[in-house]
Amino acid sequence: MDGVAYDALFSIFRITYKHCKVNTIELQIACNALRSEIPKDGTLEERLAAAMTTAKDKKSDHNIFWMSAILNDDMRFLAAIGAVMIDATPEENERITKSLTQLKVLNSMMKGIPVDFDSIDMDGVIPLMGMFQDAGKAPEAHSLLNA
Repeated sequence: MDGVAYDALFSIFRITYKHCKVNTIELQIACNALRSEIPKDGTLEERLAAAMTTAKDKKSDHNIFWMSAILNDDMRFLAAIGAVMIDATPEENERITKSLTQLKVLNSMMKGIPVDFDSIDMDGVIPLMGMFQDAGKAPEAHSLLNA
């Protein structure tokens, strides 16, 4: 993961979760552990979905079952994204970074900070939060597929 991608991943965490004491080492370990569990081929969305499903899996049939006991949902969400970003192309990292930036905008809006809606570019944005909520569900239960 290049410096820009790393900064994007952790900036959304720092801005959204200022109240939390974050152990970035745990997050980095989780990113690298997940990286070995997800496929390297497929579309960006497929790799993100696989990483998110694995991060949420509470079964002990893989080497990262500890994630569900140690890391909260926010950390598992970011670890899944980080795991994909490590091996993503620069173009894919740009899409993920753009999607994380839109999450920061949404977070700002929810806090009552004025947002210039005309400057928001949603073209190519990946619905990361929706993907994480749907991770591990049966395909017919996915809100993204039924929208």
